[in-house]
Amino acid sequence: MQDGKFSLAYKSFLGYEKSENDTLKINLKEAGTVKLIYKLFLQGKSPSAIARILTSKKIPSPMKKEKWSQSTVQNILTNKKYRGDALLQKCYTIDFLSKKRKVNDGEVPQHCIENSHESIIEHDIFLAVQNELKAQQFLESSSNTISTFSSKLVCGDCGSYFGSKLWHSNDKYRCRIWQCNKKFKNKVKCQTPHLKDEQIQNIFVEAFNKINVR
Repeated sequence: MQDGKFSLAYKSFLGYEKSENDTLKINLKEAGTVKLIYKLFLQGKSPSAIARILTSKKIPSPMKKEKWSQSTVQNILTNKKYRGDALLQKCYTIDFLSKKRKVNDGEVPQHCIENSHESIIEHDIFLAVQNELKAQQFLESSSNTISTFSSKLVCGDCGSYFGSKLWHSNDKYRCRIWQCNKKFKNKVKCQTPHLKDEQIQNIFVEAFNKINVR
């Protein structure tokens, strides 16, 4: 940063352009694409699905390519610049003679300048997207675990834990469900319904967002 001005890669930074005084200026047409990406994500579309939608609509990517990638959409969804903040020192020069630069992985301090420029995405919307991404990352990291929710779901009737069972293991209706481990062992059958993995995941995401929204 020099004299209050930021050095940014304007050409690959969708939604903004360089103003006459070398600061960030919103590009209204591109900002519409950024807002569309956030809207689609909060409607339940994955980054890869959003990339396909943008490609089908023939909307140019930040690098003016016809095809969008999942990583490009992911970067837009996590970039703090869209809520009006600037993160400095994302890269640094390791050789001043050759001007060779490197991505900053913690070697030098980074600084976040809040409200450094006009935002495209409102703070609450940006925060909701980050919470959703974190929840999805948690579920993805646990997807290979057979008992992701083991010892976490309790029957409201008898107090026993829910256990997982595989239904239709050999046909197209194959799915994993969770139900009370003692549902058929007690004299009176527990009335709590069984739940599918997708239902539990949706409940978790909803609860996660509620406790993390300011």
